[in-house]
Amino acid sequence: MIPGIIAFHLYGDALPSMDAAYPTLARDVLPTALHGVFLAVVIELVASSFNSLVNSAATLISVDLLPQRIADRSVSSARVQSMLIVGLSFIIAMQLPDATEGLWQLIRRFTGFYNIPIIALVLVALLNCPIDPRAGLTVIGLHVLIYGLCTFVIDTGIHFVHLYAILFVLETGLMLLWPRPVCASLPPLPMKSPVDLTPWRGRIPATWLLIACIMGLYVLFSLLGISA
Repeated sequence: MIPGIIAFHLYGDALPSMDAAYPTLARDVLPTALHGVFLAVVIELVASSFNSLVNSAATLISVDLLPQRIADRSVSSARVQSMLIVGLSFIIAMQLPDATEGLWQLIRRFTGFYNIPIIALVLVALLNCPIDPRAGLTVIGLHVLIYGLCTFVIDTGIHFVHLYAILFVLETGLMLLWPRPVCASLPPLPMKSPVDLTPWRGRIPATWLLIACIMGLYVLFSLLGISA
């Protein structure tokens, strides 16, 4: 993000898209001898992330999506699934240069289909608020429908990041206001774990430190900071 902000101040609207910001900045700032090193680092970063995504997708298909009676969880089967996923991703990737806003912005738009309801569900779970499973499924379904309509079909004039925040508040509230299940009044079941689950003593200060760092970065790059 910091190189992107630097590139914006250096080039402004002269770049064809935001995808060109990082490579243009590296080309103009780095010595010529380091261009190859920079390219190697970028390729390694992309390859490692791509490999982890392919492995995760193959695991999801083998373990969660395919029925157990036909699922072959062998390594050879996972390799075949990984190759199919890679081929499909190559076909999709050939269409990405047509994205007018840039690849990163397009990815952020599509991740909005699942990241916000998952964050809301995890937050409710961390707060130890028992909810009806139907509330979680309803929130996921409504989020996909509303977010898809407001982002790709209807021009609401609301930026999709702001839509993230609105839907997050509404979905969390819906889960908390949903009628509680009968099990909510029962005492929690004792947990048996082979590892020590004693909460870390520094969790509260570390949490506030992270929040302070995020707020500090926001202020630093806002009109109250260097953007002025």
